[in-house]
Amino acid sequence: DLNSLLAQNDTDQVTDSGETISIDSEIYEKAMEEEYKMFQFRDCPYTEEMGNHMFECIKEYDGFNAHGCFKDSVRLFCPE
Repeated sequence: DLNSLLAQNDTDQVTDSGETISIDSEIYEKAMEEEYKMFQFRDCPYTEEMGNHMFECIKEYDGFNAHGCFKDSVRLFCPE
């Protein structure tokens, strides 16, 4: 649920060891913006066509940028 994602504390985060660390609010906001963009496509099924597009994209980047290629394929093949 996106509402529970947005309810996270944007100033501090507790680590596995129990320590609290500060989070840069600009980085946090950018990350949440990206999460929201991907959340919009949550009901879009991953198709073979998307997989082929992603494969070609990763080949183009010599095996790198898989995350960017995935986001690109979702935006290209999924209606908003």
